[in-house]
Amino acid sequence: MPPYVPNASISGILHLLFLNEPQWNPAPWHASVAAYSILQPFISMLVLAPAILLIRRGDNRPNRILLEWSALLTASLAVSTIPASYNFVLMAFPMCVLTAILLEKRQHLGLAALIVAYIGICFPMPSPVHPGGLSIFLYTPRLPLMIALLFAIYLLLWDRQPAKEQPRDWTIYGWIAAMMIAVLMNIHATWTREAAMRQEYAYRIPAEPQGYLNADPQQAGGETRFISFTLDGYHLVEDPQLAGKDDSASSNNDDELSYALRAGRLLVECANASGSEIVDAAELEHFVIKNARDPMISADGGSIAFIRDDHGRGQLLFRQNFFADAQADQALTPPSLNVYEASLLRAGSYAFAASSRGGLPQVYLTDASHANATLGIGESRYPALSPDGAWLAYSRFEDGVWNLWIRDQKTGATRRIGEVPCNQIQPSWMEDSKTLLYGTDCGRSLWFTAIARRKVIP
Repeated sequence: MPPYVPNASISGILHLLFLNEPQWNPAPWHASVAAYSILQPFISMLVLAPAILLIRRGDNRPNRILLEWSALLTASLAVSTIPASYNFVLMAFPMCVLTAILLEKRQHLGLAALIVAYIGICFPMPSPVHPGGLSIFLYTPRLPLMIALLFAIYLLLWDRQPAKEQPRDWTIYGWIAAMMIAVLMNIHATWTREAAMRQEYAYRIPAEPQGYLNADPQQAGGETRFISFTLDGYHLVEDPQLAGKDDSASSNNDDELSYALRAGRLLVECANASGSEIVDAAELEHFVIKNARDPMISADGGSIAFIRDDHGRGQLLFRQNFFADAQADQALTPPSLNVYEASLLRAGSYAFAASSRGGLPQVYLTDASHANATLGIGESRYPALSPDGAWLAYSRFEDGVWNLWIRDQKTGATRRIGEVPCNQIQPSWMEDSKTLLYGTDCGRSLWFTAIARRKVIP
């Protein structure tokens, strides 16, 4: 779920109030990474802590245990960062427990308030298209109702003392100390992560149209395109901010998942219920490659390569002539490798990411001195050869994220481009062989990438 939407999430509301994002939240109520970093861990712990601290190990009464479980469950839902509506089906259990207690005490007014709160928690509320400022609280009744219900449970736990006095439980002070340490550590980690993510904003491009996901940017002949995911599916668009032209979103009803743009040709992978096929935008009826994905066009524009999946394993294939028969396709990779992505300059010069026998993905290279050889650069994917053949860009996986690296094809030296706690994937070179276009999810949801442009060669 995208973080910049009004929902029953403490994290989501604080994102809208304090964290800027160029496309999803360009004007927060008060842009402050520090405020978010302090409030998010502190408020979450303030909501959750009583559910733990009010547990009494020596009190084994069934009603007490049911009430403690109700508190833990309700607190977990209240602090959850993914408050999807179906998760709140779990509130039926605390409701049953609380209803039984209120009926036992003959507190009918409290029971009526409980029913109203439950309806408010479960009732779907529309979200505004462009929420702003403190008005977002008008669209999030679920969260305050959840917190109110939770603290009502805490009051019941506080009142329901054991029948006889129990010895003091000194472990509670250990829990308090541990929680305080956890909050401080979380504040530091959140500040470090959010501040580092915003360093990537310097390279972001305000691409239009604004999809949930903009990915796989490519440039050729002055045209720059990307795949945009919207409510209508995946479509290939040309961005006016990048290309200086009118928006040319495709009217194709099929999902357009990948494409190749080079030498005046545009190949698009179209997917529907019957599978994927690659078509030429200018030869829709005459050029079709069935059961294929991720098209690539050679530097001279005369040859193509693509990936074909068989029983879940990808193989890189090469076709010397655009309109050659399918029987002329040449396999560039052996069946033992499972190919994920590839980059092609010509028949004897290409790179691809693949795994062997279920191992980690690695980048393989074929050129004058390599023949489908691994480069020994660690877990890596998304290779991209520069138009002049001098550089290889790729994403390397370290510390839980994919960051950009480049490799000098002459010397084999590698250099890290990005060092951020978020993903940088799908790089492609601009025509100058010095600048990269790529997808980045910094400051966004995981894999919901935006487009960035960065000069990496002086």
